[in-house]
Parts: sequence; structure tokens; C-alpha cells
Amino acid sequence: MKKLIYIFLILAVASAVVSCERDLEIPLPEHQSKLVINAYLYAGMPVDIYVTRSYGIIENVEIKDILVENARVEILEGDKVLDTLAYRDTTIQDPFGVAKTIKLGKYYSETVKPEAGKSYTVRVSHPTYGTATATTVIPRQISVLDTKIEQDVYVSQNTDFDGQVYVYSQSLIKVKVEDPAGEKNFYNFEVGIDFELPSYPGVPFYGDLYTTNNVYRNPGEGYTGDKKPFVDDSFDGTIKTLEMATDLPNNYQLLSERQPLEIKKIYVKAIAVNEDYYRFKSKFDLQQLNRDTDDFGIVPVEAIIIYSNVEGGFGIVAGFNESTFEF
Repeated sequence: MKKLIYIFLILAVASAVVSCERDLEIPLPEHQSKLVINAYLYAGMPVDIYVTRSYGIIENVEIKDILVENARVEILEGDKVLDTLAYRDTTIQDPFGVAKTIKLGKYYSETVKPEAGKSYTVRVSHPTYGTATATTVIPRQISVLDTKIEQDVYVSQNTDFDGQVYVYSQSLIKVKVEDPAGEKNFYNFEVGIDFELPSYPGVPFYGDLYTTNNVYRNPGEGYTGDKKPFVDDSFDGTIKTLEMATDLPNNYQLLSERQPLEIKKIYVKAIAVNEDYYRFKSKFDLQQLNRDTDDFGIVPVEAIIIYSNVEGGFGIVAGFNESTFEF
């Protein structure tokens, strides 16, 4: 009987709380738009800089509404202006091969090609949105000594409704690098392979591999990781083998047809990134994870402030240096 009384009391309190609910109007300050700069500066490559404006949380905008096409965009080395960039629309091909022009707020320079080890400043000015600047350093090239693929480091089996047994496997890509001493370095890689399928001997195939960095083994669950670049905190100035988890093209097969993949060649695009990108990527991925965790807005998640090195505005300007190795 007491239990029943408690239930009625809980329902009564809940009803009272609901009946006391009312709408609150909270005045929000008017948003003052600032410049947003996004630029990845690659060693030896022409410069693309994307300029937009920020907008308020209650504004309903499309991409065309936030483009800034009449800004003055400069790239400097120290106090010297190397170039004033020109606004340029972007031409792409749709899935049917038809070229079309889209507006992305891109400013372009063919004359400036950043050099490794140097620092560059992007300065953007606009009569309405003010001036924003960002300075970043172009990292030095990565030295890759060797690369190997260790197949089937994790294997699991499952049986479908027809009684067929399938195998799922993960493999490791092991990249040996020579890390420069006395400086902080950040590493990322893109990997592709030439291979033959046992069922098609003599027929060459090529495949891009999706890799996961900073991997660790979950007991009974295979390897997990992230897309954040490696950092050399624990191996400064040494030769280190970095491991990335991947799924090879034969990673899901019938057990009865299971054979190792014959890999002919490995292509490694080694991408040195700087600390600006590392800090940005770390926070950006965490924000994406929080957002994906709560698609319905039910579970409260921590607000993540994404790293920005832009003064007087928002965005990220970061340096990269990439080179390709074959093994």
C-alpha cells in the first residue's frame, strides 16, 4: 500500500512540474559578423585561401550569403607582402562529367609557393567585417625509411542466416620514420597498394586504404584509433615505427575462400602537419564525436571550442608538407 502511495505522490509532483512550465524569452545580443579564414598552405604548392563571414545562431543562411568576394587578401613573409590574392570561382565536374562553376569564397595565388621551415602570415581586410590575420609555419618533410603491411592481425568470424561462415579481418600498416631531434613534429599518412586477388591471378588492382592512427587493441574487439595525426612526444630524435590499422580489400570474405592478399607495391603519402592543424583537428574531431553521440538532442554533451589561430576573426590557417614514397 505504501508503495502505491509513493507512486501517486511521484505522479502528482511530475504533473505539478509540467503544469508550471512556461516559455521564457531570452534576448540574444545581435551578432557582429567577423571574417572567417580557412587556408592550408602546402610546401611548394600555389596558395588557396577561403574567406567567409561568421553568422549568428538564429540566422538562416545559405553558403552564398556568407561568402566574402570583395576582401583584400594578402600573404606575407615577415613584414613583406608577397602577393595580393585574386578572388576565383571554382570549377568542378558533377557525377555526369559536366563542368560547373561554384562559389566557395576562394582567393588564389600562383606566384607564392610556401617553403619548408618558413613562417607566413595571411591578412584579410574588409570594410564591413574588419581585419583578421593568422600566422603559421610550414613543417619540414617527413623521412620515411620503410613501410610494411602485416595482414590479419585481428580476425573474427560470424555465421549468417544460411549457415555461411564469414571472416572479418584487420591489418596493420607499419611506417618507419626518422624523427628530427629537438623539435615537435606531427605525422599523417595516406596509403595505397597495388595488389592481386587470388581469384584473379595476374590481374593488377589498385586500392586506396582507409587508415586509423594512434591505434590500440581492444580485447576481443580488434583495433581502434582516430584520424588525429601522430605526435613525436615519446620518440623525439629517434627512428620509430608508427602503426596504422586498416581494412584490406579482402577484409570480409567467406571462410572457405579466405586467402592472403598478394601485395605488389605500397604507396605512402607522408604528410607533415604543423601544431596549428594538430590542435584544430583534435578539437574538431571531438566536436564531431559529441554531435554524432546525440543526434536527437536528448543527452547533454560538453560544448567544444575549436582551436583557431586567427586574430580578429575565426578559422584556421595551417602548414603542410607532403611527399610520396614507394615500397
